[in-house]
Amino acid sequence: MAVLSVPIRTNPPLRESRLVRTTSDYVLRQSLTLLWVFMIYKPRRFFGFLGLGAFSLGLLLGVRFLYYYFIGHGQGHVQSLILSSILLTIGFQLGLLALVADLIAVNRSIIEEVHYRLRKTGGEDREKTG
Repeated sequence: MAVLSVPIRTNPPLRESRLVRTTSDYVLRQSLTLLWVFMIYKPRRFFGFLGLGAFSLGLLLGVRFLYYYFIGHGQGHVQSLILSSILLTIGFQLGLLALVADLIAVNRSIIEEVHYRLRKTGGEDREKTG
């Protein structure tokens, strides 16, 4: 079978693109979209990961403060205790947010399934006529 080379020409650009200004702008917008989709469809994993990171860091700083406190050098490390308490609180709240967001996502999927089954069986038409 013979292969023939056919030149293909393209039209020159008439104006700048209105969709993409720069590559970095495009990457930033797509990254935010990806983050948004991940937050919507995997909320427990997203918020749980953030909460676990903050809680772990707070726990690590708390252990560091306790170490210095028990060896007698605790006065100079009060900032670690304050930051530790803030990070532990944020981590705990993000963990709770992960659970609530997951429950909302499960509820949404159940409602979608019920709505689909109602439409499939014609339940909405029966409610109007009966």
